[in-house]
Amino acid sequence: MMLLHIIYVRIGHNMLIKKAIDTNVLVRLLVDDNPKQSQCVYELMQSCYEQKNTLFVSSLVILELMWVLLSCYDFSRDEVIEAITNILNLSILEIEYQTSIQRCLQLAKGNTYDLSDLLIGCVAQNNQYDITLTFDKKASNSELFQLLNTTL
Repeated sequence: MMLLHIIYVRIGHNMLIKKAIDTNVLVRLLVDDNPKQSQCVYELMQSCYEQKNTLFVSSLVILELMWVLLSCYDFSRDEVIEAITNILNLSILEIEYQTSIQRCLQLAKGNTYDLSDLLIGCVAQNNQYDITLTFDKKASNSELFQLLNTTL
């Protein structure tokens, strides 16, 4: 899935092009498993920093990044939390729902709820929804969720 974002690049007569980055760009930054692509990401980040530009990262990219790191790269839950926290601290990244992601990471400490479920619940609350309804019994134990009863 290709998700784009927004970096401001000056071209021509002060026209700006907004750019986003996909999950695989952040994976290269964190995992460094492809030296050429990792170098490209480093140069992009350095260029953005020097030109005071930003790149947009959607919350869907963060959600997918959590899954990729856990499933494909065998990161531990704590390593994923640390990696996402480090990404949130990069000034050149404009992160959609950043406060929701930060809250998700805070709530993730000291429990075993799925990170993706916590993020879903935090984003819902950020959008003024108190509870997320679910059939997931484990998630329903979190303050963010309520189990949807199938017995009517």
